[in-house]
Amino acid sequence: MSTISILEAKDRLVELLHEVEAGEIVVLTRDGEPIAQLGPVVGPRQARKPSAKLLDEIAARAKARATPREDSTRLLREMRDEAS
Repeated sequence: MSTISILEAKDRLVELLHEVEAGEIVVLTRDGEPIAQLGPVVGPRQARKPSAKLLDEIAARAKARATPREDSTRLLREMRDEAS
């Protein structure tokens, strides 16, 4: 990650964009204070894949939340028959 003033960035914009395309993040500053960040766009095709660990955690949570469900048709028939 590099840091550059806005005034310098105006003069070096094309160069900075090449750095961003290469994956670099550039922080823009005004009076030494960071105010903006240039970075690569992460679109649907470039989205990061979740780690195997994260996928395992999600699966474990889903399994823990899952409750056995009765067949709705059977349940409705039982309720109908009980009402008769």
